[in-house]
Amino acid sequence: MFSKTGIRFVVCLMVFVLALTTAYSFTGRNICGKCRWIGTPDATVCADCQNPMNQCLKCMTLNRVDADYCAKCAMPLAEMRVLSSIDPSVRTELKLGESLRAQAELDIKRLEYLLHTDPDNAEKYMYDLGMRHQQINFYSRESAIWLDFLSKFPESSKQNEVKVFASESLRKWSYLMYSQGRYSKAVELLNESVRLNPDNKEARRWLAISSKAARKGDRVIEVPEAKAIAVPERTAVEVPEAKAVVAPETQAVEEPATADAVETKGANY
Repeated sequence: MFSKTGIRFVVCLMVFVLALTTAYSFTGRNICGKCRWIGTPDATVCADCQNPMNQCLKCMTLNRVDADYCAKCAMPLAEMRVLSSIDPSVRTELKLGESLRAQAELDIKRLEYLLHTDPDNAEKYMYDLGMRHQQINFYSRESAIWLDFLSKFPESSKQNEVKVFASESLRKWSYLMYSQGRYSKAVELLNESVRLNPDNKEARRWLAISSKAARKGDRVIEVPEAKAIAVPERTAVEVPEAKAVVAPETQAVEEPATADAVETKGANY
């Protein structure tokens, strides 16, 4: 058992390390990349060479050194600081930060920030957030956002549209669960998909397939942990040839003739 004095010492040490790490992190962004001048938290340009210290590359706004998001467009600045440290010609030639994925992820951070700082426009931000996740095929996160939207904004004019989006994202998410042998989870997601949009024929078809597979039980294959093998010290170590491990066969699941034969018995909500 630690004494109270020992516990206090450990806590104080952790606080000191955290403060030191934070200070070091701030000092990194506080130094001019060109002339190494050390600026103050409220500086926007280097006092020595006029180099921008924390410029948004989206709208070109000069932000304070201590800002994490752009004061004008709310884009996250951490990535901007990294990109701005690379020569502009190299950045342009390699199209750094211009991919669809990179742009979407930056916008996701921006929208998450705005959701907390501007709650009056939360409906708009949450809708845009769902669309960005749809853009990068992040179906599980997209589904969670749409369901949250439907719960928080029941009077929204976008309710019907969002229900269709949610139904589709749940259906696509269920494919991953099915491929992993988690049939009962796939059934759960597909039931919700059909509930939100009864006209989703593909969701109904896969609900029948997944229900049939779920009746035989889930088939999640867990990879056993590798056991540590003690090797005696010697000059040369002979490593035995690794044997191929054949995964157990997965039974093919027959597709039903019609979507009407959907068995949803045992689904939980």
